Amino acid sequence: MNPQNILSVRFLLGRSWEIYKTKFALLFGILSAPLVVMVLSYLLSELLPPLSFVLLILAGLLGWASQLAMIYALKTPGVGVLEAYKLGLSKILSVIWIGILIVGNLASAIALPLILAFVALSIKEAGMLESSKTLFFTVSGAGILLAVLGVIFAIYLSILFQFSTYSLIIDDHKGVNALSASTSLVKGRWFMVFVRILAMVVIFTIPVVILDMFMQDQQGLFNLIQSAFGYIIAPFIVAYMYSLFVGMKEEKVVNVEENVNQRDWVVGRAAFGFATILALLLFLIVVQKTTYFPGLKEKLGVMKAQSSIYTK
Repeated sequence: MNPQNILSVRFLLGRSWEIYKTKFALLFGILSAPLVVMVLSYLLSELLPPLSFVLLILAGLLGWASQLAMIYALKTPGVGVLEAYKLGLSKILSVIWIGILIVGNLASAIALPLILAFVALSIKEAGMLESSKTLFFTVSGAGILLAVLGVIFAIYLSILFQFSTYSLIIDDHKGVNALSASTSLVKGRWFMVFVRILAMVVIFTIPVVILDMFMQDQQGLFNLIQSAFGYIIAPFIVAYMYSLFVGMKEEKVVNVEENVNQRDWVVGRAAFGFATILALLLFLIVVQKTTYFPGLKEKLGVMKAQSSIYTK
C-alpha cells in the first residue's frame, strides 16, 4: 500500500476505529480501573477522609498507568487488563525520566527570553532606566522576539517527542533513546505529523464546542457529558496515535544506535533548561535577601502578594 495512504487522516481514522471496536472491552476495562477507584474515593470522602485521600492518589497513578497499559494492550495480542497494567507499571520510572527530559527541553526553548526579561526588569526596577533606555528597549525587544521564537521551538520539540512513550513501549527503547527514536522518526515529516494530530484534535473538539454553545445555562450537565465524552474517546486517541506511529515506522526505519548526536542534543538541551531555571531561582532568592536591587525587591513583593490574593 502507498505510504501516503497509510498516513492519511482518513486511513488513520479507519484503522483506529477497527482497533477501537476489536479491543473495546479490553481498553475500557483498563480505563475503568482509575475511574472506579476515584468513585470509591468520593464515596469515602466523608466517612474515611485519610483512606479517601490515599485512593485519590491511587486513582491518579492508575490514570497515568492506564495510558501505558492501553499501549501494551494494542501491542501485545491476548494480554488481559491486569497483565497490561503490570507491564505498564514496569515502565513508570522510564516514563518519569522521559518526562523530566522533555520538561528540560521545553524549558530550554524559553530560557533566553526569560533571562532577558529578568535583565530588563532589573534595569527598570533598579532605577537605571533613564540612563539605559537604549539598552532597556534593545533587551526588551530581543526578549519579545526570542519569546515568540521560543514558543514556536517548544511546539516543534513537543511534536518531535510525541512518540517517545510509544517508542519506549513498542520498540523497548530506554529513556534518552526513546526520545531520540521519536525525534528521528518525525524529522523530515514534522508538518505531516502536526497536521495529523491537529486533525484529530479538531475532530473531537468541534462536538464539545457546539454542545457548549447550546448548554450555557446547564454547566453541571455539560461538565458531566464532557467527562463522559472524554472517557469514551480516550482509547480511540491512543489507537489513533498508535496507528500513526506504526504507519510511520512502516515507511521509515530508525537506527537509534547510530544516532548518538541526537541523544547528546536531547540531554544537552534538558541540562541547559534546568540550569537556567535554577539560576533564575537563585537570582530571585538573592534579590529577596539583599537590597542590591531595592526597586526590584519591592516589585517582586507586590507581585507575590497579588498572586496570593488571586489564588485564594
